[in-house]
Amino acid sequence: MSGDLRWIPGPSPIPPLAVAGALGLLSVGAVAMSAGRGRSRLALLLFSVMLVALIVVDAIHLFGIAFGLKGGSGFGRVVSIGWASLAAWVIALLTIVALRRQRMDALYVGVFAAAIVTLVGGLSDISILSSSSVPIAFSDRVARASIALTLGLGIATVIAGVMLTGNLGRARQSDDEPDGPATVDVTPP
Repeated sequence: MSGDLRWIPGPSPIPPLAVAGALGLLSVGAVAMSAGRGRSRLALLLFSVMLVALIVVDAIHLFGIAFGLKGGSGFGRVVSIGWASLAAWVIALLTIVALRRQRMDALYVGVFAAAIVTLVGGLSDISILSSSSVPIAFSDRVARASIALTLGLGIATVIAGVMLTGNLGRARQSDDEPDGPATVDVTPP
């Protein structure tokens, strides 16, 4: 038996990361502009949309990897290799529900969920961006795009959430402070 072993260089990771970074910057800018103009509902809606987009992109990535591997059940692999992502998706969806009910403390949980998805679904597979072969059920381009978008959207969602929690903290602080100097009535009874 004879054969050839050939090295095929992988693509540059810079183009997909640049596109994902630009999308992330636009997203953070939209949330910042909304929050800065006193449109907190719009900012929260944009944050929620970012969370949903992050879940969708990460789901494409996870299902592609789980069904691209051989042996066993694809759905079983989704649970076994993606349990952290699945938990973060549930937390993110519960965050969106809580934000719709005006539970502003849910922002902290949403930032946590976005950070977990970014680390588990994006950063852990960043080497795929420059690999010549990708173990995924979809095309290599879909795999690379989903990882780059998970990174870009994930980092942007974390940044947007932190900005919004900062606005929340400033709003609470201003609610606790009195409007003017305290006065005491000293007139005799």
